[in-house]
Amino acid sequence: MVSEPAHSKWVAVKANIATREGPTNCGSAFLADYTSPFDATVVDRLKQHGYRIGLKTNMDEFGMGSFGLHSAFGSVTNPALDATAQPRVAGGSSSGSAAVVAAGQVPLALGSDTGGSVRVPAAFCGIVGYKPSYGRLSRWGLVSYASSFDCVGVLASSVDQAEAAMQVMQGHDSRDETSLNVDWAAQEAQDTPVRRVGVIQEAVIHELAPAMHDRWELALQQLAQQHCLEIDTVSVPTLKQALAAYYMLVSAEAASNLSRYNGLCYGAQSGAPETFDGFFDMYSSNRTQYLGDSVKQRIMTGNHILSRGKFDSYYLTAARVRAQLTLELQRVFERVDVLVLPTTADVAPTIEAARNIEPVQEYATDVYTVPFSLAGLPAISVPCGRDPQSSAPMGLQVVAPRQLDHRAAHVARLLEAMSWPN
Repeated sequence: MVSEPAHSKWVAVKANIATREGPTNCGSAFLADYTSPFDATVVDRLKQHGYRIGLKTNMDEFGMGSFGLHSAFGSVTNPALDATAQPRVAGGSSSGSAAVVAAGQVPLALGSDTGGSVRVPAAFCGIVGYKPSYGRLSRWGLVSYASSFDCVGVLASSVDQAEAAMQVMQGHDSRDETSLNVDWAAQEAQDTPVRRVGVIQEAVIHELAPAMHDRWELALQQLAQQHCLEIDTVSVPTLKQALAAYYMLVSAEAASNLSRYNGLCYGAQSGAPETFDGFFDMYSSNRTQYLGDSVKQRIMTGNHILSRGKFDSYYLTAARVRAQLTLELQRVFERVDVLVLPTTADVAPTIEAARNIEPVQEYATDVYTVPFSLAGLPAISVPCGRDPQSSAPMGLQVVAPRQLDHRAAHVARLLEAMSWPN
């Protein structure tokens, strides 16, 4: 087990993870006054090992956003850049967790990763972002967005700090039916050493910034020359369909999960019950007033996808893409031990530019992260220096087969130790 020094015991927690300390408001006005009466399983396990909750962090509302601009409590600015530089986004949806680690306020923060919400802000802020295998960490106490994707993840100053927290939090939880009952230490002890690194040929897309592509090639070159790892090009044809399939599936799951927020069972009320013209009037009024535009858009999209005339052509088609992608990645891992690719196609945009981006362009920020969320695979984003023009941080992502998270951590440490040009 990786040991954790005493000074690393302070941890920040994203506002969609239940803690007795501080608000669990999910970045939403609907839950502005909510404080949890219990701790999430991951929080409870951290506390049992001496970790202390330092603060709760801001986030995109209910986890829906890639920039950290969709919170009812204000946007989050990237602290990894000089104060004289034009402000850039911190990434989302775990924007606050990434920002407090990058700013040095805490060495460790919990986030959630549905399709990249830990890895993208980690890359944008120049820190480590660790999404484990789906089921390694309990989701009990994590507010649901898309239940078949949601993972608790870690943002940290180093891979070792992230892995130390993972080892403390992992383990079966009977309160979460998706929790895996796996001996993670035995998995690592019985595994073979990492020898082959895969490069997905479909990951070379026209949106990939030249500087990011150069940094990717440099990483592969150093892994081969300094660590004698074989570099092998592999094909994942369905990768190009992953982003569209992901947003169909998560929108459908979000529409279902967020239906509970109506002002009766959960959430704020826009008026006394007797002032409304029936249940549906109250339901509509509460949700209209207290849900943000990004969340409303996902709910409407999800309900459309789940409607009678669209379910087969949209939802089931997306589910088939997910199954095919998972199968293709399983076959790839019969040839290679890990995959290495960019976490994002470019560095964090300026806040001004991000506010003028169409929703579909914001969704595309996750193009390199959602494929592995669809397959439930472990993935770690590590810093790889800064962009030579903007000085904004850059990140590379290491992906491993499911339940072999230690492989991703091993190669992430190799990348972390490299000298990167700035």
